[in-house]
Order: sequence, then structure tokens, then C-alpha cells
Amino acid sequence: MFGFNSSSSIVAAIFSDESAAVHAAAALGNVGLRSYRHVLLIPIQEGGDSLAVWSARLVELGARVLVENPAEEKSIVAFIECQAPTLAAVRALQKELKLYFDTPYYMNVRAPWEPPADAADAERSARIQITNHIFQEATRLTMQHPQLRARMSKMLFNPASMFRIMRDRRAMQGPFREMDLLSAQIRQEIIQRLAAEQQVQLDEELLNLLGSGRGVFLGTDPSGASTGGPLDFSSIGGFDFSILAGIMPLAANYQPSPLWAHCASVEVSRQQLILDMVSFASIASGLPALLDYLLAKGCTDLNFRLEDDDDERVD
Repeated sequence: MFGFNSSSSIVAAIFSDESAAVHAAAALGNVGLRSYRHVLLIPIQEGGDSLAVWSARLVELGARVLVENPAEEKSIVAFIECQAPTLAAVRALQKELKLYFDTPYYMNVRAPWEPPADAADAERSARIQITNHIFQEATRLTMQHPQLRARMSKMLFNPASMFRIMRDRRAMQGPFREMDLLSAQIRQEIIQRLAAEQQVQLDEELLNLLGSGRGVFLGTDPSGASTGGPLDFSSIGGFDFSILAGIMPLAANYQPSPLWAHCASVEVSRQQLILDMVSFASIASGLPALLDYLLAKGCTDLNFRLEDDDDERVD
């Protein structure tokens, strides 16, 4: 579970076709619903009918019902397929979407389907996404570098070295530190090469921060006081972290944009674009915006299905 849903619950009513959805919308009246083809997305208002009442009503109208309910950590995922107009277009779409989906949510970048506040906002998002992408790619290539692999093999797979580690861990602090410095040097060289090859300008503050592996924990203790402070987030999972140096807001109640989304994979097959397991901060806002974005890019044969996140995820 990603835990970024809006505070209100959403019922997704999935009908056999668009005409059935239109008929159901007319029968329900003005309830603040949003429709997209064969799907109705209905917000559940506090003080109104319960989820159970809404579900029963929609089932009577012939719908399959899914629920997005943050209080119960229930969310809905989408599976989307469409045809791009050209091979070049589908590759460009894949690149743009992967840059966005591969950037951690706490970097607070704008979704491609979200209008930027201004030109500076659009430039900032693009710079952070490409910086994160190049850093991660450089980290992967660093681990494959022959010089580093040889050093690691000598340290970790040499019987004499392993004996020294078991006998006195402190004796190996110097060699491990040397390997860390070598790794950082190799990674920096790869980063500079990748940036030059792609002719992009990187965010130096973000690079330094990613390289140090340090961030800020956005939590509160039981009294409600902020526990924000330096923390190594390179080896800790399950928490929300923010980037320092003014790149991100340092608010304990930070929430991503309602148009935020995450995708498990972005694949292409000839001109077909395939998005698997797309989850949203709010499906009522995010799903229509994403689908409209694909259509605006010239995609055709757009099809999607919705499923319960718990049924699709394998632990």
C-alpha cells in the first residue's frame, strides 16, 4: 500500500459499457460523481450514505464495485493500454512516464498531466527527474565497474580478509572506507559522462544529497511534536522522507498532489504502451487526468481496467 490517498473514500462503479454507466448516472442524480467511459467515480461524503449503502445501490444498477478507502488502507489500481501514433511517439511517452514514475514521491515533482504553476516549476521538475535518473543509473553502473568489483572481491571473498573481519571488525574500517571513496569517485565520473552524453543540466544540491544518503524523517512523536531530523534513508524503508536544501517542503503533514500516481511498470510493444498497476493519490482526480493526457498525446484504442489493489499485490 502506498498510503497517499486523499482523506475521502471513493467508490468506483464499473459497468459493462458506457451506455450502462450513463443510465446509472442519470438514476443516481447529482451526487458529485465523475464519469469516464464505463466507470463512475463517486466520492463518499461525510454524513451521507455509508459505503455499504452505496455499494448495494450500485450493484442493483449492474455495477462491479471497488472502493478506495484510506481509513482501511484500501486502494484501486488501474491497468492501461493504448496505441501511440508512431514508434517515435511511444518511445517518447515511455521515457517521459518512466522519468516521472521512477522519481520518488518525496521529491515532489509534477506529473506530466499536471499543468505547471509556471515555467520555473516545469523546469524544476524536469531537472530533478533527470538528476535522479542519472544518479540511479550511475549507481547501477558503478556496482558493475571492474575496478570496484575487483576491490570487493579482494575484501569480501578473500579468506584472510574474512578472518580479519571475524576477528576484529574495526581492523576493516579503513579498507571499507577506501572502497566507499572509490565507489563515490567512480560514480561521480559516470554521472559526468552520462550528463554530457545526454546534454542535460543536473541539480548539484540534489546530487550531493543523494550521494550522502541523508534526508529528513517526516514524522511526529506521540505528543504531536515533529521528529524531523537527519536520517540515513538509504537503508531504511517504510517511512516518508523529504529532500533537504529547500528542494522539498519540510512539512510533517506533507501530501503529494491529488494528481500524483505511481506505476509498477511502463512497457512498449511496437506502438502499444502498457501501464501496469497504476495507483493514485486520488483515483477520482488522477485517473481521468492520466487518460486525458494519453489521448492528448495522440493515443488511440485506449483501454483500461480497474482492480482492487489487495487482489493484485503479492506479498
